[in-house]
Amino acid sequence: LSALIAEENKEKFNYVFSRTFKRIIFFVIPASVIIFSLRAELVRAVLGGGQFDWEDTTATLWVLGFLSLSLFAQSTIPLLTRCFYAMENTKTPFFVALASESVNILAVILLIDRFKIVGLAIAFSLASIFNIFLLFVLLNKNFRDIRREKIFLPVLKILIATAFSALFVYLTRHTLSGFIQLKTLGEVILQLVIAGGMGAASFLIACHFLKVDEFNDFKKSTLKHIFKKGEDL
Repeated sequence: LSALIAEENKEKFNYVFSRTFKRIIFFVIPASVIIFSLRAELVRAVLGGGQFDWEDTTATLWVLGFLSLSLFAQSTIPLLTRCFYAMENTKTPFFVALASESVNILAVILLIDRFKIVGLAIAFSLASIFNIFLLFVLLNKNFRDIRREKIFLPVLKILIATAFSALFVYLTRHTLSGFIQLKTLGEVILQLVIAGGMGAASFLIACHFLKVDEFNDFKKSTLKHIFKKGEDL
């Protein structure tokens, strides 16, 4: 990015930025939704049992749920920050981070008494989303050549595919509830794998029909890696 800015190659900068941003969103958004949808199974599989009672499990799954909702922001903040660094602007990310931390502290003060530890997760997520929103607005203001239409339409397609994924995860969990009682660790993991797998598969199928470019790149890269590994063997 720094080299492209130095060369004043705005077209290439736009291409690299938008492609990287969309690829991050392609993986992170569905992962966030699947994690949120299966947060109970994840917490029970990793931490359930022993001295970790149901009250602890409930608090932890809500913490995980709220943190997962801001995963897209946490994943894209470094990219936008590097864009400012490439333009030799280190002040903007610093002051945005300072403002975001202020939002975090204020939210903690307002939420901690009512929501306890869950309030910390809510505050952190709110601050992360505020951070990415402010960085995006300021980047667009400082670098007006960013082509937002090349980002928003693909992201919208990814969101639609993610909605299908969430629906299939819900339907799978609802169907499995009649067969799996979730009384043992094995049953919890089984439901986690099946529901998570259905969510991932439905997302990829939806991306195929929606003609999401990032899905095609992912498919080509995966097939290339598989066949190359086969040739090496």
